[in-house]
Amino acid sequence: VDRDHHETPLILALMRQESGFDSYAKSRTGARGLMQIMPATAKSIARKLNVPYSKSRLITDPGYNLMLGHAYISNLLNRYDNSYVLALAAYNAGPKWVKRWRRDNGDPRSHDVDALDWIERIPLAETRNYIQRVLSNLQVYRIRLNTPQAAWSLENDLHYRD
Repeated sequence: VDRDHHETPLILALMRQESGFDSYAKSRTGARGLMQIMPATAKSIARKLNVPYSKSRLITDPGYNLMLGHAYISNLLNRYDNSYVLALAAYNAGPKWVKRWRRDNGDPRSHDVDALDWIERIPLAETRNYIQRVLSNLQVYRIRLNTPQAAWSLENDLHYRD
């Protein structure tokens, strides 16, 4: 099975958890739109994509928000060698936290670290719950959309190694 980082079910699972599909959503921390992108992150991603950055478009243009959020999760998946657990942790809490948690708890990509135990050791309850919910939503959307990735189980998402 070819594991596509850009699979539609993953993006839907993220949007469901991030904004409940509300393109006008704004978090208390400043994240905006469908994919709940932080303005600083959006600006950095827009620069990498060579597209103009617009803070207002993060909530007024769902396609723009989706493009930037999609690029960001793809970047994180590449950064963490296809690990959904690490990429989702970084999407929610930021890469600096993931670096610390890997230092403190090991790397869930390694055979010596159980991914479920690693998730449970995350000290931020919001991030722990976020990862669990997105992975659960991912399975539902794979099945509902009858995607080729429906063959991927939650076990594979937790322990996928290139």
